[in-house]
Amino acid sequence: MRLAAPVLLTALLWGLGWAWVPSELGLAALIAVAVATAVNCLRVGSRAAVTVGVLALAAIGAFVVDILVLERDALRVVHRAEPLALTPERLRLVNFNVLHGYSSFPNQQLRAERSIAALEALEPDIVVLQEAWHTRRHGDFVAQLADRLGMDSAFARANGKLERIGFEEGEAILSRFPILSAERIPLTPRKPFFERRVALVCVLDLGGELLSVVGTHLDNRRIATANAQAATLAARVGDLDAPIVAGDLNAGDESAAVKAFLDLGFYDLVEGGIDHVLFPRDASPWRVERADWTLRTNEVEALIGVRAEISDHPGIVVDLVRAAGEGLSGSPIGDGRVQPDITTERLPEG
Repeated sequence: MRLAAPVLLTALLWGLGWAWVPSELGLAALIAVAVATAVNCLRVGSRAAVTVGVLALAAIGAFVVDILVLERDALRVVHRAEPLALTPERLRLVNFNVLHGYSSFPNQQLRAERSIAALEALEPDIVVLQEAWHTRRHGDFVAQLADRLGMDSAFARANGKLERIGFEEGEAILSRFPILSAERIPLTPRKPFFERRVALVCVLDLGGELLSVVGTHLDNRRIATANAQAATLAARVGDLDAPIVAGDLNAGDESAAVKAFLDLGFYDLVEGGIDHVLFPRDASPWRVERADWTLRTNEVEALIGVRAEISDHPGIVVDLVRAAGEGLSGSPIGDGRVQPDITTERLPEG
């Protein structure tokens, strides 16, 4: 009897927990109960009890390692887009941190519906997302958006694992042009250890011409960590042919994180926030026609007729036109940034 109760309790809780842990508190409780049960088994002292205790501790380790260390199935690409015969004359790119909401998921389904409607109304050709989420309860945001827009999609998991805790989030790139290749780049340093930061690199087929797009989300706790992660990514981006880099850098205009890309010859298209779209200065056959903030409360109302806050971040919309050999529209200022030809509204940092 002294052994039966802890064995049954461990089996029940572990079975439920392995299938779905709804929150950080649930995960912590599962591990705490498993550890307590294992210790109790070890204290019973019999060979069977000790065996159960050791197995329980091993299972805890396997669970944690699977979530925090193993990288299997961390990159997924789904093809929906049809190849183009000719390269388009115009492109619209939208960058947006959609707010994953873990673990309370505030108004998740409603925010998802409004976010998808607003993004659809923007009529983008390429969408770069941070905190793109997938939960058992609310579904797969990237799949829902890609289905609505008829786009190819690539998803690079950063944190969580759907089959273990019912939630995962990461970077995503969606494109109405075929995605030829996708690469997930783990960024270093990894601080704290339980949180990954990654970048996603996609090569798109624009009707025979290739375009590289990079999406990323850097550390939000320590600016020094974000700066170091940016340097890691910049070293990889330097090997690409005129890529566009977009994401939530959690770092302002004057940060070392942004400067790492400016030093490579990029422009920071919209200043005044921690979200950025960085555009190659010289090598791109595209010219920036417009770059501005979007998807704030007022813009959402204009797009879908409902005044709503859909994220804790604004989006950025960039319109590009073909301009082979002409370089970037606008005049460079100061440290190599650009003031686009249209006036952009500044957003306070935060």
